[in-house]
Amino acid sequence: MVGRGGSLYVSAQQARTQSAAGLSIEGTLFRSSTAGSGGGGAVFVNVSSGGCAAVDATAQACLSVTLRNTSFLNCSAALGGDGGGLAATLSGPSLALTACRFEGCSAERGRGGGAFVESTGITSVSDTQFVSNAAGVDPLSGGGGGGGLAWTFAAAGVGQLAAPGLELSNCLFFNNSVGSGSQGAAGQSVGGGGGLLAGPAAGLSASVAVSLSRFKGNFAPAGGGASVMAISTATVLNCSFDSNQATSTGGGLLLQGVQQAWLEHVGFTSNAAAVGGGLCVSTGASQQQTSTARSLLSSAPGNAIALVLADFFLNNNTAYKVSGPASPTLLYAGYGGGIFLSLSVAAALIRGSFQGNSASEFGPGVATLQDMGSCSRGDQQLGRSNPSPSAMVELINAAGELVTEHPTAGAYLSFGASGGFGALQSTPAVVAPLFLGYAFWEVALFRGWVGSGYRLNVTVRFTDTTAAEMEITPLSLEVELMPCPLGSSIQAGPAARPDQTSCQPCRALQFSLWVDPRNSSSNAVESFSNATLAAILEKGVCHPCPSDAYCPGGAVVVPLAGFWQSAANSTLMQRCFIREACTPSPLSQPVNLSPIGSPASSASGASASAAADVPSAPLVACQQAWYASQPPGARVLASLNASGSGEACLLWGEGSANYSSVVLYTEQQCAPSYSGRLCATCQPGSYLTTVFACKGCSTQGATVVLGIVALLATTALILFTAWIIYNNDYMRAETGPVSASDKLLVLITHMQYLIIIARLNLSWPDVITRMASALSALTGIPSLTFPVTCLLSGLDSAGQARAQYAWSFLSPIIATLLAMVLWSLRYAFYNQSLLRRGARSKDVEEKRRRWATNTLASLQPCDSGAISAIPSKAGSTTAAPVLSRGSEDSGVKQPSAQQPLAASPSLQPQQSESTAHKPAAATKVPSTRLEGKPSVQTSRLSGLSASLRKSTRVFTTVEPSAAIVHLDQGVSLPRQLVLLLLVAITILYPGLAHASLSSFACRRLDTGAGPYPETQQATWRYGYWLSDMNQECYLGVHRSFYAPLGAVCVFVFCIAPPLGILVLVLRRRKKLGQPKTRAVYGFLYHRYREDFYFFESVKQLQVLMLVLVNVFANAIFQYQQALLLLCVLLCIGVVNMSCRALRAKLLVLLEYLSLMVLALSITLGLFFVGGGAGSEMGLDSQAAEDAVAVIILVLNSSLLVALALVIAWPALVRLWRPAQKPRDPTPSTQGQQQGEDDAEAQQDPPPLQGTQSGQSNAALSGTAESPTAAGALGKKSEQPGSGDPRDPQGAEAGLNPQVSIHVTQVSGVP
Repeated sequence: MVGRGGSLYVSAQQARTQSAAGLSIEGTLFRSSTAGSGGGGAVFVNVSSGGCAAVDATAQACLSVTLRNTSFLNCSAALGGDGGGLAATLSGPSLALTACRFEGCSAERGRGGGAFVESTGITSVSDTQFVSNAAGVDPLSGGGGGGGLAWTFAAAGVGQLAAPGLELSNCLFFNNSVGSGSQGAAGQSVGGGGGLLAGPAAGLSASVAVSLSRFKGNFAPAGGGASVMAISTATVLNCSFDSNQATSTGGGLLLQGVQQAWLEHVGFTSNAAAVGGGLCVSTGASQQQTSTARSLLSSAPGNAIALVLADFFLNNNTAYKVSGPASPTLLYAGYGGGIFLSLSVAAALIRGSFQGNSASEFGPGVATLQDMGSCSRGDQQLGRSNPSPSAMVELINAAGELVTEHPTAGAYLSFGASGGFGALQSTPAVVAPLFLGYAFWEVALFRGWVGSGYRLNVTVRFTDTTAAEMEITPLSLEVELMPCPLGSSIQAGPAARPDQTSCQPCRALQFSLWVDPRNSSSNAVESFSNATLAAILEKGVCHPCPSDAYCPGGAVVVPLAGFWQSAANSTLMQRCFIREACTPSPLSQPVNLSPIGSPASSASGASASAAADVPSAPLVACQQAWYASQPPGARVLASLNASGSGEACLLWGEGSANYSSVVLYTEQQCAPSYSGRLCATCQPGSYLTTVFACKGCSTQGATVVLGIVALLATTALILFTAWIIYNNDYMRAETGPVSASDKLLVLITHMQYLIIIARLNLSWPDVITRMASALSALTGIPSLTFPVTCLLSGLDSAGQARAQYAWSFLSPIIATLLAMVLWSLRYAFYNQSLLRRGARSKDVEEKRRRWATNTLASLQPCDSGAISAIPSKAGSTTAAPVLSRGSEDSGVKQPSAQQPLAASPSLQPQQSESTAHKPAAATKVPSTRLEGKPSVQTSRLSGLSASLRKSTRVFTTVEPSAAIVHLDQGVSLPRQLVLLLLVAITILYPGLAHASLSSFACRRLDTGAGPYPETQQATWRYGYWLSDMNQECYLGVHRSFYAPLGAVCVFVFCIAPPLGILVLVLRRRKKLGQPKTRAVYGFLYHRYREDFYFFESVKQLQVLMLVLVNVFANAIFQYQQALLLLCVLLCIGVVNMSCRALRAKLLVLLEYLSLMVLALSITLGLFFVGGGAGSEMGLDSQAAEDAVAVIILVLNSSLLVALALVIAWPALVRLWRPAQKPRDPTPSTQGQQQGEDDAEAQQDPPPLQGTQSGQSNAALSGTAESPTAAGALGKKSEQPGSGDPRDPQGAEAGLNPQVSIHVTQVSGVP
């Protein structure tokens, strides 16, 4: 047993007396497991049930092996082992594989690249995918095959009674392969079955049944799509074989040595092989040639292959000539582009379609090696293997008893009306033999005009002359020809008798909803007219199947998975917002119908994913049950009325309220929890997300907690942003370091854009949507985080839309009001109380003076007047604001003497007329004009540092609390709340804009295009509201409530914010440099260059453009939405980079990185559109999807973290540097200095006077304890001993760093 089961090995044997337990594996992933020659790369199961197989392999007493929701990825079996992912050897137990996936697995020299099963019982495989698996061929033994799945029987020994069987349903075999094989005895190919290999099971009554499955892109030496060998019975229903290839026989399907095969509703498209490009049917070595199709349908011998192929199509299949060694099979290379039939194959081909097939040698459609001369039209018209007769008569006596003993006789059938109306085509054509009192007509086709007046006559004639005198009363019946049933077309009669019309049911890939208007009660002869016939012939035709629909024939038209139709007979299929919503749930007791449905037709033009091509069996069954009776639905309603209960599906809603278990067809289209038009509304107990997915509600307590947390998070971001903005020093040099508030706005903008992108319906992975939900809690988008509808139970779609619509506005409004309340509390209790407690303290006075210093440093100089800078003497008692030289008490960071100082752009000094300087005298520099009305504190210190020379450079830092103190002192609370509202609007603008515009977001559904436009039910010309698809736009409550309210909200929340900001800055464009304007509104324009002070309005318009695309692009395809949003995002980048509105290069870089990360996220998101194995779009594996999701997550998370670090870095540096400063070893010196500072702070400055132009003005004085300022002044004063302050020799020469700055004239101050 060495080398078996790379991850799991199970071996068990059940005795006769032991109870059955079984093995179950569910929700498990096996990745990259490897096994040796024993096989089973990941799992090996060897289970035997003693005595079970000898009775019944499906009995309850037997063990069962079940695998559900289990995946096998990149597993392998080496050294000739079978089963790259799974190997199971079962004697007695049954095996069930449900919703499993085998991908990238391989069996190098064995069978079953994905899975190998050897069983004596029933093997059931459903909803399972085999993708990109490979099986090899042993060059020594020639064994191998079954690239996806290999199944065969296990020898159970004596007593084997139960027949092994394989049942496949709703499976996908995509891109599987088998290595090059060889030719076995009698031309049998080994290494077959690129997707599926079933058999051999010779000598047993084994069966294989495959339904609702697809084989695409597989390759093998024989049977490119599937190979079924030496099986008693094979049934293939509703399957497709697309783009498969074989080097020898059977490009799509190979049936070799199969005794009986039934294929119905199958399609072969673009397959290729040397022999039988689409289908190849051949005999085994022991089978001999027998009769033709006539023998098949009556009494074919048991050693003949019987094939029935019904309702099929073969398109673009190819049989090509190959060069190679002579073999019995390759002798016919190039034969049978569509179908190849070898000897001893009795075939009946019924209602088939051949288009575009080719063969290099013979038979582009069908090539056969047997004589078809005895085939008749009747062979092709017969139905199933045991067809019921079209007509039957009985021979009875006068007592009404069946006469079984009678001479040899025949029954004659005739039909017609006066005037030659009516004709009959029957099989047998003339007479049916009377046997045991019965006569049968396999086919009886009555032709004629619909109506009454016809008679059906049956006569019996004895062929025995001795009984010629026996008289049998003929049977004559009055009959009416009924109108053509729904799903039929009308065929005109011969040119000589056009009235002899007939009804022909529409074949697969066609449909008809034409209702025959003729009345059966009218006399046929009298009601016929050529005009009426012409009108009926024009309308009574079969139409091609609509796009994105599946048509098995007749009147049945159902949407493919991911699409929706407004009514059961609607011919226009609508793409659903998400594919999962339009996935019907099956009935618990399905309608008793044979499964009908085929994969998506290439003729329909649908280009959906592989899984989308499998039709919905519940929808097909629902329609077929309804159309099975005349009038349609009579049988279903009669069954409901008779039973009074039971589950049934009704196409229309009349009378459905009388039955609790009835399911309407429109509801049957939607997955559980979904309902309404386009399956875009949710049932009670679920809530609708922004991507139209219905999620189950949590408990009300958890929902309330989630809502409170989201509300508090939004409030915290508003307050934090306002605090950072108003702690910013807008008076500082604009060429200095970028403020934290400017960086924070870049971070917030990136989060807003990312949330907009995540709202695209791109089937984002769960990790991306969770990240967007977390960010939305900060930016006030409640629909992503808080399902308010879960708090109100029992709401229908209208109530859910109303609650969600109201909360989308109330949530940001409540968060803003809460932020205002908290800000008001701060205003009342924090800074104001601080001012009262420390009104005369040095610390507070120092903060006020520094703010005033910054304020005056940014003012424009006046044309006249002078400011005198006089060196102060030691021990001066002048009380002036002190710019400390790096003392810990001041909190001012002193620039290094070795670094150049940046001058404020707003400080533009002019050269004074007087340039004379005296030693130890006042040095005059240009005065400064104050524009605007300064605050109270500014008035007291209005001339502090305003008289500096042209080369004077100012460098100061304001502590955060100082700016807030000045704001509280200079701006009233109501005005502060208005400013806080501006900050809140900046953060909440995308969410409010989305909620406002969603009032007008509608989607049109049925447009009246296509045949039978009157059957389309969702034809409202203005479409349906996306928030509630059951509500028509601009009708009812939408017109009376939502539309007017939405118009107001669009103006208030979409237009007013950018327009208001634009008007605000335009009205103050000449005052943008004033201290009060910059302190209050500086955050709106400070980060932009002077010419682009209005650019904040442009930024909001850019956000609005993204929101517009996000809201109104739901009517187009998903990838088109992404491309459109990407175009808008790139246009935003072009505008921003072209204008270069931002002042700082760092902000330009951060904004560029943000846009590039967002654009890359959208581009990578296109991988999630139309995904699924086998699709031409999207990713084929879960691992690839996970990798792309991780890349998107890492990109955005890294950028967000980087932006946060950039914002916090200056604060971290300030925290780090004080910890590195050495402590002063002389505490007495610190105390002495502190006392001197306190003494200076408590003294009033003496008045200083200066004259100019004969005027005397009040002067403000102060001292500057800044070596930088002193050095700069000394350098310009040309005094002896002055020099560069960065030169230590200049300081040693006697330059006193303390100067007094005297304002001799200040103009413009009221």
